[in-house]
Amino acid sequence: MVFYVECKQHNEKNKVGIDIVQRFAGVIEIDKVNGGNIATTSFFSKDAKDWIIEKDLNCRIQMHDFDRLKNMLKMTMI
Repeated sequence: MVFYVECKQHNEKNKVGIDIVQRFAGVIEIDKVNGGNIATTSFFSKDAKDWIIEKDLNCRIQMHDFDRLKNMLKMTMI
Protein backbone atom coordinates (compact mmCIF):
# COMPACT_ATOMS: atom_id res chain seq x y z
CA MET A 1 0.00 0.00 0.00
CA VAL A 2 1.20 3.49 -0.83
CA PHE A 3 0.01 6.68 0.84
CA TYR A 4 1.23 10.19 0.15
CA VAL A 5 1.62 12.86 2.81
CA GLU A 6 1.52 16.59 2.19
CA CYS A 7 2.45 18.98 4.97
CA LYS A 8 1.54 22.66 5.08
CA GLN A 9 3.08 25.02 7.63
CA HIS A 10 0.63 27.91 7.78
CA ASN A 11 -0.34 30.30 10.55
CA GLU A 12 -3.83 29.77 11.95
CA LYS A 13 -5.34 32.60 9.89
CA ASN A 14 -4.07 31.10 6.62
CA LYS A 15 -6.27 28.05 6.12
CA VAL A 16 -5.52 25.24 3.68
CA GLY A 17 -7.93 25.86 0.82
CA ILE A 18 -9.82 23.78 -1.68
CA ASP A 19 -7.15 24.35 -4.37
CA ILE A 20 -4.51 22.48 -2.37
CA VAL A 21 -6.90 19.64 -1.53
CA GLN A 22 -8.03 19.28 -5.16
CA ARG A 23 -4.44 19.26 -6.42
CA PHE A 24 -3.50 16.60 -3.86
CA ALA A 25 -6.50 14.47 -4.85
CA GLY A 26 -5.43 14.77 -8.49
CA VAL A 27 -1.91 13.58 -7.73
CA ILE A 28 -3.27 10.61 -5.80
CA GLU A 29 -5.53 9.71 -8.72
CA ILE A 30 -2.88 10.15 -11.42
CA ASP A 31 -0.24 8.19 -9.48
CA LYS A 32 -2.83 5.53 -8.58
CA VAL A 33 -1.80 5.34 -4.92
CA ASN A 34 -4.11 4.12 -2.16
CA GLY A 35 -4.64 7.46 -0.48
CA GLY A 36 -3.04 10.27 1.41
CA ASN A 37 -2.86 12.59 4.38
CA ILE A 38 -2.71 16.36 4.43
CA ALA A 39 -1.32 17.74 7.68
CA THR A 40 -1.24 21.41 8.58
CA THR A 41 -0.22 23.61 11.48
CA SER A 42 -3.34 25.58 10.59
CA PHE A 43 -6.87 24.53 9.67
CA PHE A 44 -8.84 23.64 6.54
CA SER A 45 -11.29 26.00 4.88
CA LYS A 46 -14.96 25.07 4.90
CA ASP A 47 -14.82 24.70 1.10
CA ALA A 48 -11.96 22.20 1.37
CA LYS A 49 -13.76 20.11 4.00
CA ASP A 50 -17.05 20.23 2.11
CA TRP A 51 -15.37 19.21 -1.18
CA ILE A 52 -13.79 16.12 0.40
CA ILE A 53 -17.20 15.04 1.73
CA GLU A 54 -19.02 15.93 -1.51
CA LYS A 55 -16.59 13.85 -3.59
CA ASP A 56 -16.74 11.00 -1.02
CA LEU A 57 -12.97 11.12 -0.52
CA ASN A 58 -12.97 11.31 3.27
CA CYS A 59 -11.83 7.67 3.51
CA ARG A 60 -9.12 8.07 0.88
CA ILE A 61 -7.77 11.46 1.97
CA GLN A 62 -7.36 12.20 5.66
CA MET A 63 -7.11 15.83 6.76
CA HIS A 64 -5.16 16.54 9.95
CA ASP A 65 -5.42 20.12 11.22
CA PHE A 66 -3.67 21.73 14.19
CA ASP A 67 -6.21 20.49 16.73
CA ARG A 68 -6.13 16.92 15.46
CA LEU A 69 -2.33 16.83 15.37
CA LYS A 70 -2.19 18.25 18.91
CA ASN A 71 -4.60 15.57 20.16
CA MET A 72 -2.64 12.82 18.39
CA LEU A 73 0.56 14.01 20.06
CA LYS A 74 -1.12 14.07 23.46
CA MET A 75 -2.26 10.47 22.97
CA THR A 76 1.30 9.33 22.30
CA MET A 77 2.48 10.86 25.57
CA ILE A 78 0.12 8.78 27.71
